[in-house]
Order: sequence, then C-alpha cells, then structure tokens
Amino acid sequence: MNPFNPFKKKATDESAIRYASFNARMFACTVDVIILTLIGVPIIELLDGFWFPPLDMDIFSKAITPEVLQNADTLLVALEKLVKDNHLIERSILVNLLQFIFVAAYILPFWMYYSSTPGKMLLRMEIQDEKTGMKMTRNQALLRFWGYIVSFIPLSLGFLWIAFNKKKMGWHDWIAGTIVVVKPKKPKIIQP
Repeated sequence: MNPFNPFKKKATDESAIRYASFNARMFACTVDVIILTLIGVPIIELLDGFWFPPLDMDIFSKAITPEVLQNADTLLVALEKLVKDNHLIERSILVNLLQFIFVAAYILPFWMYYSSTPGKMLLRMEIQDEKTGMKMTRNQALLRFWGYIVSFIPLSLGFLWIAFNKKKMGWHDWIAGTIVVVKPKKPKIIQP
C-alpha cells in the first residue's frame, strides 16, 4: 500500500511472480471438468427426460437398413424422420444451454469468491489482476468467462497460447487482464 495514497493499488513485482504452467492449468481444468461431469450430467439427463420422451434407439436400427443406405434420397428421409421423431435439434439446444449454465454456475462463484476453482485450488493457483496482483474484479471474472468462448472457438488456440506466452496467459486472460499464479507454500510453524 502506498503511504501517500492509500487508495492506489500496489503494482506487482515481476520477479516474485510464479506463473502457473500450461500443464498445471490443464490438469486443474481436467479436475474441474470431472467435477462438472459428475454433477452436471445426471442433472442434465434428468431435465432432458423431463422435457422429452426417451430416445428410441430401435428407430435407428429400423430406419437405417441396407436398402436405405443404397439410396441417398431414402437415407435423407430416414435421417430427417429420426431427427424429428426424437426431437434431436431441440434436445441438442437444451443440452448445450444447460451445459453453458452449469459451467457458469460452477466457475463464476468460485472465481468471484476464491479467485480460483477447485482444480486450481488443488495446485495452489490463483487468478489475479495482471497489473496489480490483486484479486480479480467481478467484471474481470465475467470478461474472463466470455473470453473462454473466444479461446475455445478457433480450435482451442486461445488455451494453447498459454504454453507459448511469457506470462502463461491465454486469450481469455488477455481479454480480462488476468494472470494465473502459483501461491507460495505457507511455512509450517513447528510447535516447541
């Protein structure tokens, strides 16, 4: 804290920062995806079953026969019937929307309150403001979340960028002005 201006945020000392590596961040992401999958998939399946009838897998084997496969017109008609009868377009929209909501509901509260996710916490990683080294703001968390989409769309190049960037920043970090650092271990206090 600056004694002359107590409201000015302290700039970070570049040499003291240990940026989280690409491999560590991907491991943390994997942990978070496993948690999301274990919680989200059963709930999404339940909601899908609530809104739509069960998928009829027998329709697939009955509709796609060797005779149908030989004629492109009949194949297209059969596929159209499969999509329509099983509400596949509506189902995919619902599932994608629910996945987006679950990811946001998982990530954003952790980022806003802990500047981390369970996967990152496991490896003592924290998301910080790039310029100040302070906890990221709510706006930065939201920008970072939308930045995930930007990082993902072009073949996940925005995430791969972490491996080649000096500060180990992905495109989502660059958009939000954040960095991911490894917090130093707290020294153990030995009781006499």
